[in-house]
Amino acid sequence: MNAFTIQVKAVKKIVDFAAASGVRAEDLYEAVEFDPRLLTDPDNRIPFRLVVNLYEKAAQLSGDDNFGLHVGLSAKLNAFDVLGYAVLNSATLGEACARAVRARDCLSHTPALPNQKIRP
Repeated sequence: MNAFTIQVKAVKKIVDFAAASGVRAEDLYEAVEFDPRLLTDPDNRIPFRLVVNLYEKAAQLSGDDNFGLHVGLSAKLNAFDVLGYAVLNSATLGEACARAVRARDCLSHTPALPNQKIRP
C-alpha cells in the first residue's frame, strides 16, 4: 500500500491550467476517478499517485506534452503557502533549495528526494 499523500489543494493549479487549455474540470476528475467534494476541506490529503495521474491525464486531454512544465511556469509562489514565501525570501538559489527540501515534509508525505545535501 502506498502511503504517500499530498494536500488536496495541489489539484487546483492542475485543474485551473487544464481549464485554461480547454479541458473541463469534470472531464479531468472523471478520467482519474477523483471526487471533487474532497476539495471542500483544505485539510484533506490525497494519494500522491492521484496528483501524478491528474498531471498525466491533463497533458493527454490538453494535447500539451509539456503540461507539467507549463503548470510550473504559470504557478504563483503563493500557491505553495509558506514554502513559496520561504523560497521567495531566500537570498540565494542554494538557500531556496535548502529551504524547499526542509519544508517538503510539511506539504507532502512523499518519498525522500535523492541527495538532499543542499547547502545555502
